[in-house]
Amino acid sequence: MGACEQLCLPRPQGLFTCACATGFKLNADNRTCAPYQSYVVISTLSAIKGFSLEGADHSEAMVPVAGGGRNALHIDVHMASGYIYWCDFSSTVATQNGVRRIKPDGSGLHSVVTSGIGRNGIRGIAVDWAAGNLYFTNAFLTETYVEVLHLNTTFRRVLLKTQVDMPRHIVVDPRNRYLFWADYGQNPKIERALLDGTNRTVLVSSGIITPRGLALDWQTGYLLGR
Repeated sequence: MGACEQLCLPRPQGLFTCACATGFKLNADNRTCAPYQSYVVISTLSAIKGFSLEGADHSEAMVPVAGGGRNALHIDVHMASGYIYWCDFSSTVATQNGVRRIKPDGSGLHSVVTSGIGRNGIRGIAVDWAAGNLYFTNAFLTETYVEVLHLNTTFRRVLLKTQVDMPRHIVVDPRNRYLFWADYGQNPKIERALLDGTNRTVLVSSGIITPRGLALDWQTGYLLGR
């Protein structure tokens, strides 16, 4: 015993097996542990989890973010700071609505946006890692805002207001300075604007019903959705 860096699991005949805590992998020496360097972060609504992209086992690469009232609709990651951002939504408990962030090891939990939130909640977020801004869609009963907040400050601005459309899922392209969002209102569509909210343009308005889950492929420049 004591030969393992993190967890030592006894076995019969005085033997033992070394293991690592959630978020760490066992090194080749079968004794020491190292954090995962590459993993995907997903939301299961009730929890935020990370799964390894190293090897074939896809082990959990971070401590799950869970707890009472957790209903994580959308998530994004700010790689420079290591923070995971997400928006919680509750249709019954308004105080549970907001944007929050946390480190993969469970430290640094902080509520980023807790006020000025519409009755239908914040329904999409996107981190601009180049400028250090957070874009989000804020849904009120009769209108929806597209807003921007400078990270680590309280500086916040409404870029767009609409009473007809329902912007929800949102992604940002810092390189080309574009903001994309999916709208599944009465006239479903996918739109684009500059990062200051100007030059609003409809990209797709036919052949779609409830567009959501947008993602940007950096290598090809394609905008993907479902």
